[in-house]
Amino acid sequence: MLFNSVEFVVFLPICFFFYWFVLGEKTQAQNLFLRTSAYVFLSRIFFEEFDSQMEEMVVKQKVRYINLKDFNNKVETTDGNHLSRASAMEISKFLAKEIKSYHAN
Repeated sequence: MLFNSVEFVVFLPICFFFYWFVLGEKTQAQNLFLRTSAYVFLSRIFFEEFDSQMEEMVVKQKVRYINLKDFNNKVETTDGNHLSRASAMEISKFLAKEIKSYHAN
């Protein structure tokens, strides 16, 4: 999806409408929606096949890849970019557990 594509012409008004008229004054929900929308848009522009390429490389190189994509909609941020203390702790614990399990094998 590029800025000058038909797909974007449809995507932007839908996002704008949802952000202003559906979510209204719910700042936390608006931030989550913007983060998710940006992720969808940017992943479609730059890395449409990112996950499949990473999985292919992991198998080829025989290395481990920890995908944090599942945390995108679960974390809380202070400004849309920086993790809140609680979310940072949650991700740190997850990573520590993954690294520990990797070294146990």
